[in-house]
Amino acid sequence: MALAINGMDGNPFTTRDIDASSSNVVTTYHVITPSGSYVTGGDTLDLSTISGLIPSSSLPLDVDVNGAGNTAGTSHTALGNYYAIVQGATLAAYKLQMWTGGGLQLAAGAYPATVTNDRIIAKITWRKLI
Repeated sequence: MALAINGMDGNPFTTRDIDASSSNVVTTYHVITPSGSYVTGGDTLDLSTISGLIPSSSLPLDVDVNGAGNTAGTSHTALGNYYAIVQGATLAAYKLQMWTGGGLQLAAGAYPATVTNDRIIAKITWRKLI
């Protein structure tokens, strides 16, 4: 039950992973790396670990998560499966859920290789401080 939130290059999140060119919103880009075991209901996606670099004082407006698996059968999304975000009441309370193409949630237990082989990409939109 651990999700690391890194920058798009897989290294720690920095200002290089932030697009603040819009007048009203800031967009951040991340790679989410799971390790350990999945928990029914979704693993905690703690956005407070990255919030110190983001010029916003509110919860994200949108969190979009997709897999960028490369070969059929070797990643979660290549098999037709998908990810979903459950919004939290605080930055530390978001959840990342994993689902099969048939609509069944991933069973609790150690992450299968298909999940750990996937490249999970998150694009998060935040309201900019004004």
